[in-house]
Amino acid sequence: MIAYHLRLAKESDFEFWKELHWLTLRNYDVPVWSWNPTEQEVFFRGNFRSQELKIIEIDGLPAGILQFVDKSGDLVLDNFLIKPELQRRGIGTSLLKSLLEKADNQSQIMILSVLTANPAHLLYRRLGFKVIEESDSKYLMKREPNK
Repeated sequence: MIAYHLRLAKESDFEFWKELHWLTLRNYDVPVWSWNPTEQEVFFRGNFRSQELKIIEIDGLPAGILQFVDKSGDLVLDNFLIKPELQRRGIGTSLLKSLLEKADNQSQIMILSVLTANPAHLLYRRLGFKVIEESDSKYLMKREPNK
């Protein structure tokens, strides 16, 4: 397993966050939504909340992002992206397991949404998430706390 470190995002991480989204999700996003660069810039500017965003670092370099918030007592995973060349090395599983442990300790439900075409939903299922809503493009998934 590769060692990683989490740090709070800074405004200077905006371009990394935006580029990482494009690198990791374009194959899933583009077929569902059009990719207009101007609209995307507005979307990203409106959704960059550095106070909620953590940068995953490996050897001091940005390798991914993790964003989760506590909403009405539930832990909501809003963003979780790892550079493509670092995927499938256990980083995501390790991070999710630590988040799930935190949720379990606080008796919190964990909620996320994922595009149906994104194979990440298989990882989420393996870690105990269940689909609670499904649309043409997304799964809304939930995991109850382990007591």
